[in-house]
Amino acid sequence: MGVPNKGGDDRGVVYDLQPKFTGGFGLNANYKKLSISTMFSYVKQIGKSIYTTLPSLPGTFNVNEPEEVFNHSWHKSGDKALYPAFSTLSYSVVSYYNVSDAVYTDASFIRLTNLSISYTLPDAWGRKMGMKNLSVSLNAQNVLVITGYKGGDPESQSAVPPPKLYTFRINYSF
Repeated sequence: MGVPNKGGDDRGVVYDLQPKFTGGFGLNANYKKLSISTMFSYVKQIGKSIYTTLPSLPGTFNVNEPEEVFNHSWHKSGDKALYPAFSTLSYSVVSYYNVSDAVYTDASFIRLTNLSISYTLPDAWGRKMGMKNLSVSLNAQNVLVITGYKGGDPESQSAVPPPKLYTFRINYSF
């Protein structure tokens, strides 16, 4: 019996990698002089494990392996593990792993994409400096992600997540 999708073997693994659903929700809250605004995005999807897109596949001999791969690989006959055993055999043997369904995982996530907090300072503070409507605010993007995806960012399915951006602002008028 051959490896799926190799030679004359017509068995294959088919996954729809398009998100099952995507969406977002937000919250705006005001209390006296404090204002908070949030925006969350969520995606339900299947994706490729980051460990199958590394320069070396899991189990490849004489290369650095992520701790996840090292701790969850086959060690002896009969083991049930997520990743193949380390081997000195040729790359083609190890690459059979890459054509199996083991490379796919749940890449769903909820991300806090935007957070904005602002506070209007008391009028007396601004008058001392000749200002009116003095306020301070903090805006942040890509603050937090909640996911079961291991080893990287579930949205890009790579080790590099979208950048976090923080902006502090002082607003006033004369």
